[in-house]
Amino acid sequence: MAVKTFKLITGEEVIAELHNDESEYVEILRPVALVETEAGNVSLVPWLFSVDIESPIRLDHEKIFLIADANSAFIEAYQQYDRSLKMYQENLESVPLDDLDDEELEELITIH
Repeated sequence: MAVKTFKLITGEEVIAELHNDESEYVEILRPVALVETEAGNVSLVPWLFSVDIESPIRLDHEKIFLIADANSAFIEAYQQYDRSLKMYQENLESVPLDDLDDEELEELITIH
């Protein structure tokens, strides 16, 4: 897994697994954005909420300011996020949602 940092021309900083690098675009998997918390820490949050997390997402090279290797602390955080996301997806697929009350459903869909 090649975890890279993408700085977009909009100023957004995105960390994702590099899936494919073509001449006109790059394809990434499971992108996360970096956001500052109230406590001044940096947190990883989904960059896109409504996409299939296993499908590559194309970014035009024209929209990317730079691509760099993510530092080891962010790679570790990204890998932990990725593991949590996969467990979350497995939980959703294994539980009949019609049998859950609102509180159980909220706990199921929360990524820890």
